[in-house]
Amino acid sequence: QADTTLFQKLPGIGSTFSKRIVNYRTKLGGFYSIEQVAEVYGLSAETYAQIKPMLQLESKNLKQLDINFAEFRDLIGHPYLEKEEVNRILNRRKKQGSFKSKAQLLSDSILSPLRYERIAPYLKPN
Repeated sequence: QADTTLFQKLPGIGSTFSKRIVNYRTKLGGFYSIEQVAEVYGLSAETYAQIKPMLQLESKNLKQLDINFAEFRDLIGHPYLEKEEVNRILNRRKKQGSFKSKAQLLSDSILSPLRYERIAPYLKPN
């Protein structure tokens, strides 16, 4: 929930990294885990290890994508989805209709278990 000014108060985080953290959080639709901060482009493992104890997750209000209605541009904009996966989602939806649950992404082999685990909090329907 922090803004760029608050992030800049952390050791090793200047204006560039504070903007990257906020931008990445926005692209994701929010953080569901503090560990996601480590995914920010260019953030070293050392800097992350130094700031991790100072980070706290205040809210898990995530922006969710509805896999039954989201368009290509919406899905491809999420950092956890690759183009091939987006195309598989859209093709499956076109051929078989709406997903009854996001777990069908696994059962229909659209996403690997690892990819599903990462993206699932950002998807609906539940």
